[in-house]
Amino acid sequence: MVGTTSYGKGTVQTVVRLSNEGELILTWSRLQAPSGYTWNELGVLPNICTSKVADVGQLGPTSVDSSQGTLMRWHALRNPTHQEVTDLRKICPPGETSPERDVEIAGRLLRDRGLYAHAVQAATQQAARQ
Repeated sequence: MVGTTSYGKGTVQTVVRLSNEGELILTWSRLQAPSGYTWNELGVLPNICTSKVADVGQLGPTSVDSSQGTLMRWHALRNPTHQEVTDLRKICPPGETSPERDVEIAGRLLRDRGLYAHAVQAATQQAARQ
């Protein structure tokens, strides 16, 4: 995945309007990966964090190397504390730039066969370890 940490909305909710003009927020589902990792509060950590790429022209193998230990720690947390959530989200902060920049970085990755192969290999190794 190319981008920045997602918002972390890991629940499905329905807002029920009440007759007294109040609202009841009903949470009826929680999004979870097959491994048991829940997206709530943490969000999804991308393999290539675009918020850490200063110059698209300088995108290289070190930019696409995912931190295996970090991803494993991220996915191992079942009930993270507020501080753990804060610390992990600093690894790849939510994007401050436009989505067009993410698309530009993804396009650069797709045009460079060597870089793309390196990214696929890194992601494959990550998936095998989970």
